[in-house]
Amino acid sequence: MIDESRKPSRILHRPDALPAFRQPAAEAAESAESAESAVDDAVAAGRAEGYRAGRELAAAELAEELERARTELATSLQRLATLETQQTSRLEARLLEITLEASSRITRTRIEAGDPVAARALKEALTTLPQSGPVRARLHPDDAESIRESLRRELDSGRLELVSDETLRRGGVIAETDAGRIDATLDAAEEALETAISSDETRE
Repeated sequence: MIDESRKPSRILHRPDALPAFRQPAAEAAESAESAESAVDDAVAAGRAEGYRAGRELAAAELAEELERARTELATSLQRLATLETQQTSRLEARLLEITLEASSRITRTRIEAGDPVAARALKEALTTLPQSGPVRARLHPDDAESIRESLRRELDSGRLELVSDETLRRGGVIAETDAGRIDATLDAAEEALETAISSDETRE
């Protein structure tokens, strides 16, 4: 007796049964293709996101580096400006010293050569001071003779009185009256020159 359960199924030989097997296979292939496309899309999206994130990070790092470079440049420029100011101040101070020293040497040379510097300074002071009262002139003893020769009329009239003062440098005079005082010493002249130069530099 033949066991019917062991007989091969005849459904495989039925033409109308083949589409039933083909349909799951096609669906499986389509699903696999869809899954593969999804994976490709995910990979592409991941790459795009990674590229974007990388660009943003690189841009942030570049901006930070540029800011650091700008800060360092500003600091360097400030240091250079400070150094230039310091050097300029030193040069100006040195130039002022040279100017004053040259002026002093010229004056001393003229005095030693017999130029009555003090007498001229006192004459100018007398034209500035009021004519109403006597003038008391302090000067270095070595300048007294030249002043007596130049201002004999003022001395004889009693308007001018000479007072020796060895603390004053030759060529300088301090003229005093009850109404005012004129400092025509070389120290005062040098100080005035220094102030004038400093004022010009400040205005510039």
